[in-house]
This record gives sequence, structure tokens and C-alpha cells, in this order.
Amino acid sequence: MGVSININSEVYKNYAASTKTATAIKKATVSVKNSADEVIVYEGSVKNGKVAYTFKLDITSYILDKIKNSSNEMTEEEKEKMSEKIYQKIKSGKKLTPEEERYLQKTNPMLFQQYKRIRAMADAMAAQLKHAKSKQQANDIITTSMSGVSDKDPYKEFVLAALNEVAKAYKSAPGYSLLPDTDADLAKRRNVKENDNFEKDAEEQDDNFDPMSWSPIQDVIDAMPSFNFSA
Repeated sequence: MGVSININSEVYKNYAASTKTATAIKKATVSVKNSADEVIVYEGSVKNGKVAYTFKLDITSYILDKIKNSSNEMTEEEKEKMSEKIYQKIKSGKKLTPEEERYLQKTNPMLFQQYKRIRAMADAMAAQLKHAKSKQQANDIITTSMSGVSDKDPYKEFVLAALNEVAKAYKSAPGYSLLPDTDADLAKRRNVKENDNFEKDAEEQDDNFDPMSWSPIQDVIDAMPSFNFSA
């Protein structure tokens, strides 16, 4: 990357004959890549032929900033490739990186708004899938979400692709394989669990029974009727 600095000669302005004072500046032409800027490096005052300059610009920091900004600038070919890459990712239902989102928002605000809408619909389905207790419930959520996309939606293809990506990611997760296949299987699993818990509670009660504290007389007393006597 080409960098050149040309310090220009002193320039005097605002000369006042009565006081023999003026403002003096020193400029430099800084060229980075194909961009050239003229900047004020020093600025000062002239009085009686003497110049008192004040440092106006840190030329080193200025050049580094220029280099950094120029490295972020893209050629027209690079811009076209980036735009096409982003478009294809949205069309295929993929999520954009933060950098791609910023670029899209800057270069194509209308498509950016559509992308945010598509992601919102995909995120909504993903949130519902977290509450699915069976594969049947999960598939019902996916089917309902996809069938709910209007045929009049100009981005229907994009939305369906995003929903499909969410569905694929959900079904490829380890937790999906652990779900019961149907709601009937879910009910059976719950019944088994409830029975297991009942048996566990019964066992705990048996474990807590103290035979030394039990007396048949106490059982007789507990079974006897109670009488209320009025005064």
C-alpha cells in the first residue's frame, strides 16, 4: 500500500498591517492508496517576523487511521461478491454473521428488514420446539409453522428455507432422539414414571417403619369410637 507525505510551504493569512501579525499554517498532503488529503499539521501566529507554531495534528496517528480505513474499503468487485454471498445465505435459510448483518443494513436496508423478519419467524418456531414433549408434537409445530407461510409472501422461499434449517438443527440434536415418538408413548412413559414414584414412596414408608414402636394395643385404641360427654 503506497503512502506519501508532502509537507507544503508555510501559508500566511489574516495579516494585519497595524500590528504586523498574521496566522501561519503548515499543510501536508497525505496520500494513502489512491486517496489524497490536504491536512493542517501546524498552526501558529506571526508577529514581527517571528512564528510561534502549535502542533495541530499527529501525522502518524492520522496515517495509521487512513491505512486502517482504506483496508476496510472494498472494491466494486468485492462488494458484488459480498452482496451475492449474503443473498444466497438468506435464500438458503442460513444466519448471517454480525459483520454481514452490518454490511447488509448499510448497503441494502430493505433486504435487511426482510432478513430480520425471516429470522424472527425462524426463532419463533425454535422457541416452540423447546416445549415439545414428543416427536409428534415437534413435527406438528414444524408443519403448522411451514403451512402458515402465505403464498403471497414474496420471500416465502426464503422463510421456508429458514424454518427448514431450524427443523434440521433441532432433529440433529441429541435430545430429539430421546423424545417418545407419539403422545401415546409419552403418556405411557409418564404412567410408568408415576408408578415408579408410587412404589418408591411405599418403599420409603416401609423403610421408615419402626417395629419397636408398634403396639397392638395402640391399634385397638385407635379403632375405638370416641364419646362426647356434655356437662
